[in-house]
Amino acid sequence: MAPTLLVPLDGSSLSEGVLPWVEALLRARPGTRVQLLHVQSDRADSDCLAGPAERLGRAGGQVELEVCRGAAPAQEIVVRARRARAWVTMASHGRSGLTRLLLGSVAEEVLRRADGPVLLAPRPALERAGPVEYRRILVPLDGSERSAAILPLVRELARAHGAEVQLLHVASWITPELGPLLAVSEPPEALAARVDAWRAALARAGLRVETLAAAGERVEEIVAAGQREQVDLIAMATHGRAGLDRLVHGSHTEAVLRRAAVPLLSLRVEGPAP
Repeated sequence: MAPTLLVPLDGSSLSEGVLPWVEALLRARPGTRVQLLHVQSDRADSDCLAGPAERLGRAGGQVELEVCRGAAPAQEIVVRARRARAWVTMASHGRSGLTRLLLGSVAEEVLRRADGPVLLAPRPALERAGPVEYRRILVPLDGSERSAAILPLVRELARAHGAEVQLLHVASWITPELGPLLAVSEPPEALAARVDAWRAALARAGLRVETLAAAGERVEEIVAAGQREQVDLIAMATHGRAGLDRLVHGSHTEAVLRRAAVPLLSLRVEGPAP
């Protein structure tokens, strides 16, 4: 668990839909430092943070408030998360709703640029009624070491919440946009062997682990598995690059975020593409 949770809010009830997911993190680690951040381009107003601050304080968080003005909210969020070495935990929808998300939301910009973990809750998760728990975590893996970079975070989160981990091995990178250009050339057996090794390592750490396999379009298979297995969180590495490499690898994470019904935990990983 991160020593600090950075929670950006824009004053809308939709953005505050992330609070139950923050409370679930606090139940596992009471005393966690929580920074509530409100960024406004025209005027900064702390009134919208008072209610959430009281609520998260009751849940066991050590809550701090920060209000600032800035024309680039994503930049302000990324800078403050880097400074505090915090997990960013936020709604992927806010005042502008679905249209803004499809045009390139603040949340997606944070996803691409943040150095540390980012937990984003899509609209279905924001509108979920009642308390939430992290009981089952889905981790999509393509067999590369880069996709496995998320596993230490998953191990820590699953241990804190007593959650089951489901490792999903998707055997194909084929997408409707780029077709066979993204087909994995490595034998499926070799990829599956690495996934099994990661499963064994998590099991040795005392976690309940299950492996799932699928073949087809990556995003579709991830979203379908999340629904079928009734997971509470999807955790995956993203590749925060520009141009074709981001289109190929980073956009998978953004596409999953747009289509999933549960929060997405992401970690940006640099380095050569698999």
